[in-house]
Amino acid sequence: MSEHHIEEQQNELEALRSIFFDEFSEPELSTDPPSFHLLVRMDGYYGSGQVPEYSLFVQYTRDYPDTIPIMRIEAAVGLDEEDEVAHLQRLLVESAESQLGMAMVFGVHAAAKETLETYITERDERREAERVARIEAEDAAERAKYAGTKVTSEAFLTWRTTFLHESATEEKKAALAAVGGANSAGAKALQRAEANKGKVSGRALFEKDKSLARSDITLMAEGDVAVDSTLFEGQMDGLDEDEEEEEENAVLAGFNEDDD
Repeated sequence: MSEHHIEEQQNELEALRSIFFDEFSEPELSTDPPSFHLLVRMDGYYGSGQVPEYSLFVQYTRDYPDTIPIMRIEAAVGLDEEDEVAHLQRLLVESAESQLGMAMVFGVHAAAKETLETYITERDERREAERVARIEAEDAAERAKYAGTKVTSEAFLTWRTTFLHESATEEKKAALAAVGGANSAGAKALQRAEANKGKVSGRALFEKDKSLARSDITLMAEGDVAVDSTLFEGQMDGLDEDEEEEEENAVLAGFNEDDD
């Protein structure tokens, strides 16, 4: 180590001590060549967590400043991965190499602080953009679950026809089950009722059109109608004659009241 190099190093050490104060620290036992630590901290950090920072270890070489010093990033805070530290380490070396031949530690520290701030800002912005994109993608996927199919008049009519058919089928199954199955007497009665659905009974015709009742009454009074009851023997079993007679009398009585 030449006297020139020793003088350069001592002058720079004095300047660094007066500039950085508490951010500058030296080991209790001096080293040869001299070594020290400088704190590199990001200013104006508004992100979550601790303020990103690290301790920059520097040790002169014997022919410093004609060669770059030994530099190492230690005790990093806010740098989550090794490749982040390695990236900043490379930037330190590039800054030092651009200042060969002069006292460079102050300039290297300034570059280290600037690169740290730039890197952390860009990293946090990238992470925030990824977080927002992920949330938007999740929201879009959730909305897609409930979006359904756009309803048109044709689609609605198709759905309605299918729905009514399925409902009628289910109701028929339930009705058959309630009367004892498809082959039971109750099921046959249901089938007859379904077949007669929409047909108008004789009583209903008489109640709706009084002329039918009056014409029958007239024919009966004139004696012009003769009925051979033997033609219907065996076909009237199971009918409740008293009930039918009561119904006929009730209809006739109603018409007689209207005539009065």
